[in-house]
Amino acid sequence: MSLMNLLIHLNSYKDDNQTNDPSLNSFKWTRDIQGLTILEPLSRCLNLTAGQSSLLFSGTVSTSADATTTWDLALKSGSSILYQISHIGGTAPYFRTPRTGGHAADTEVTITKNSKLLTFTSTGGTLFDFVTGSVQVGDEVRIGTVFNATNRGKF
Repeated sequence: MSLMNLLIHLNSYKDDNQTNDPSLNSFKWTRDIQGLTILEPLSRCLNLTAGQSSLLFSGTVSTSADATTTWDLALKSGSSILYQISHIGGTAPYFRTPRTGGHAADTEVTITKNSKLLTFTSTGGTLFDFVTGSVQVGDEVRIGTVFNATNRGKF
């Protein structure tokens, strides 16, 4: 497991000259986040000649959003640094491929915890069906409103 420390510092100022120590600050914003867990870290060395370019990372995600899609960007409840983008009208975008687990309102689930590993077992009612629901390795599961508030989250 690898860890990362992230330091972000933004400083807006009105001094006439560029400086590292301005006296007329509009705002100073700093976030220092220590010990973030990094999965699959990668280090890559590139030698580029003058005028050459290379794509290092693309965070592009295909969605079904179009000209009618409208969005809302708001500070996430209970956070002072996280923002959440939400669809509020028009064509609904898909940031994730929707998948189904074959469950219904009568599905009963038993959760077994062993250290950091949670095992969800369908024990009654309509059983989970992950084959026809096309769930794939690497998918994240969100435990939502049908569960007790203390058991909700993303896994």
